[in-house]
Amino acid sequence: MFQHLNTSSRALILALSLAAGPITAQAVPVTASTGDLGNNVISSAGLFEAFLNASSPSNALPASVDVKYGLWNSPDVLVSVAINGTTIGDFIANTGYSSPGPSFTTFDVTGLLLDGLNTISFNGFGASSGDYVVGQVDLNYDDNRASIPEPATLALLGMGILGMRLASRRKQAR
Repeated sequence: MFQHLNTSSRALILALSLAAGPITAQAVPVTASTGDLGNNVISSAGLFEAFLNASSPSNALPASVDVKYGLWNSPDVLVSVAINGTTIGDFIANTGYSSPGPSFTTFDVTGLLLDGLNTISFNGFGASSGDYVVGQVDLNYDDNRASIPEPATLALLGMGILGMRLASRRKQAR
């Protein structure tokens, strides 16, 4: 296709192609959230599960679960946290949810996400009679959706195509 183009036309097309660069897929940050669950009291240090959807998660990039929590009634509650059956850590609900305010923690879940529904479990194992609150759960991850090329990239590509057409017409006119 390029054999009939002169050297300067070939150089122009090559320069424009290199400047435009490849159009590749890039990870897009996403947050799936339960939203504010209000005073979601889990009685007698029991079990609570949140179900959050992840669409095309990239398990090669960092992912996390953010939790807003607190104590409702004494005694303190040690709560184990798992995602899709894998334990990711725990927290101690020992500060009142409403007063002095909720507590926050983050768990690393890199490599543990499913494409689709993910189950985040909170369990005090009934180890005490304390009641705790899970007020909000956020799942943060990157997905693998393709990015849209920038306008400058599309403009350079268009100029390259236009240059090829002009060079072709010049060749035909001779």
